[in-house]
Amino acid sequence: MNFSESIAPMNYFEELPEGCIFEIISKTTPTDVVRSTILSIEFKLVAKSDEIRGIFLTSNYQRNIDRSKFPPICNTKELFLSLCDSPILLDNDRLSFFLDKHSGKKCFMITARKLNIFASDDIRSWRWNTHPNSKFISLSFP
Repeated sequence: MNFSESIAPMNYFEELPEGCIFEIISKTTPTDVVRSTILSIEFKLVAKSDEIRGIFLTSNYQRNIDRSKFPPICNTKELFLSLCDSPILLDNDRLSFFLDKHSGKKCFMITARKLNIFASDDIRSWRWNTHPNSKFISLSFP
C-alpha cells in the first residue's frame, strides 16, 4: 500500500458553516446555484432552500405580482421557477413580466398598445389584429 492509497479524500466543504455557503451561493447566478449542488451535500441543501430562490426574486417582485389579475400562489422556489417558465400579465394585460432563467434578471415585454406608434390609428400605416399564440390581446402590423 502506498502513501496516497492510505489517505482518505477530505471534503473541505464540510468544514464551512452553512452561513458561509449561503453567502457564496447568493453571490452567483441561478445557473451556478444549480451547478453548485454537485459540490457537496452542504451546498446542495443550501442551494435547494427557499431563501436562496428568494434572493433571485428581485426586491420588488411582490409589487409586480400584485399587478397581475391572476397572481401565482406558491412558495418562493416555485414562484422563481414559475416566473422563469411562464410570464405573467400585468396592467390589464398590457405588460408581461418574467425572470431570465440563467441570470435571474427581471424582464418585461410591452404590448404594442402601450407604445406610442406614429399614425397607429391610420389603417394605411398600421392595423391592429389578434394572434392565437400571442399573450397580448392585440398586435400591431405595419
